[in-house]
Amino acid sequence: MRSLILLNILILMFCFSIDAQWWKFGKRAEGPRITSLYLGKINAEEVEEELIINPEDLEGGALKIWGKAEVSRGEIGKVKISFDGGENWVEAKVKEGSFYYEFKPEENREYHFLIYAVDTAGRKSDPEEWEMTIFYKPSATKAEVIKVFRRMLKAYMEENFSEFMQYVSEDFYGDLNALEDGLEKDFRFFDNIRINAHVRRVVKKGKEFELAFDFQRRMTSVKTGKILQDSSSSSMLFAQERDGVKLVEMSAPLIFGVSETGEVATSVYEDAVGDDVIMVDEEGNASKVEQEGTVEDTMEEMEGGEGFEYAEVTLAEEEGFDFSTETKHPAGDPSIDISYVAWPGILYWGSGPPHGIQRVPYTNLEDIKEAPESGYQPEVWPVSVGECFCVWTDDGKYVKFKILAVNDELTIEYYVSDTRQFAH
Repeated sequence: MRSLILLNILILMFCFSIDAQWWKFGKRAEGPRITSLYLGKINAEEVEEELIINPEDLEGGALKIWGKAEVSRGEIGKVKISFDGGENWVEAKVKEGSFYYEFKPEENREYHFLIYAVDTAGRKSDPEEWEMTIFYKPSATKAEVIKVFRRMLKAYMEENFSEFMQYVSEDFYGDLNALEDGLEKDFRFFDNIRINAHVRRVVKKGKEFELAFDFQRRMTSVKTGKILQDSSSSSMLFAQERDGVKLVEMSAPLIFGVSETGEVATSVYEDAVGDDVIMVDEEGNASKVEQEGTVEDTMEEMEGGEGFEYAEVTLAEEEGFDFSTETKHPAGDPSIDISYVAWPGILYWGSGPPHGIQRVPYTNLEDIKEAPESGYQPEVWPVSVGECFCVWTDDGKYVKFKILAVNDELTIEYYVSDTRQFAH
């Protein structure tokens, strides 16, 4: 019995030995591979499909291509390189697997780069493993970066979406779709956009340029007609691409795509922390919010309603107001929701039940989270400063407003919602 057990153990050891030998044979049978590749100081592993090189990537006008080729059995015999997609090949210098080649590119020319290694047994690596397009062009200057920034400012203030987007990289670090949405919302929510920007500095960081700037901004809220103003500092990152300098990143506070700050900004510009800057929610309600140290904290503050500014309107005697379009009309106009009569201080509802107006027991608009479901009346009187009211319009809007002044004219601050719940 003991002999049988020993025999089985020997058989198993022999089988494992055979498996190990086959594994070693398979490993020895692997062909050559290029395990590292550099173009100047650029690690090819960091290149996806296209590499833009500039004069600073060259030494003596030449791009140094170097790296290491390895094979599990035998030696590396040759390393060959093509700059035209494989039609012509040149041979690099090779010593113990390390290779080296100098290449002098021509300005504004594209090269289809391939490379492979051959071992002494004639096996070769896959030429497409390190395939890329190389494009050589002069280095961008700081002046070019500033010029692109100014062009983007001009396009934004003119609400020219297509002109603006031609200066944005497809490799934009934030959410590119959100930036596009943000621009469209900005142009819908704001009119008369004016931004005066002063460039503080442009710093080259590798192949990118950081542009820092101060700005003063003024624009009109389409929803309220109110003029909004702020001033702060921020920064953007630009990169040189084949067809010019492109925007790749923006810090908060944003001056472009303000409506989608949470998805577009990747960081906060340090000098802006503590400044009151313009933000806007999904409904186009604009507010000035303190810039926090992170994008997330700033968005939370805006969503929490801190710093929110309610719309304001003043109605003269016998003048009415349409909350849906936020426009004034003469009393009696069928489009108005409310109208004001100075004596004896009456607010009239412009239509019939179940819609109407009602006084609510609050003195701060922030405390009114929801409009009443019923109880609306055709008129309320007398009215006085500090009182709050809710309105349910014929087209389904809900409004809360507070009286700021009442005499020959009536001044109110208000908020319009599509539902009974108020976001601010």
